[in-house]
Amino acid sequence: MLAHLYWLDSWQTPVCLITEIADQRHSRAGFLDRTDYRPVLSAYLQNANQLASWDWLVNPPGELPEGGWESRTVAAYLK
Repeated sequence: MLAHLYWLDSWQTPVCLITEIADQRHSRAGFLDRTDYRPVLSAYLQNANQLASWDWLVNPPGELPEGGWESRTVAAYLK
């Protein structure tokens, strides 16, 4: 993934990156786990401006087995 991001840097033109920065999994009973991708992206994004971020409900409550659900946090950056 980082190789792709640095390849974008080589274009030496403004780049708008829209990427998942975290995902969350929940069971019917509550929170299960979260993966935060910002540490992996931090070096690339240190000179980028975050334009927006939003939550994306990938699997609404009850859609996964046993009532589980998943969401993603997505962000847009300009670099």
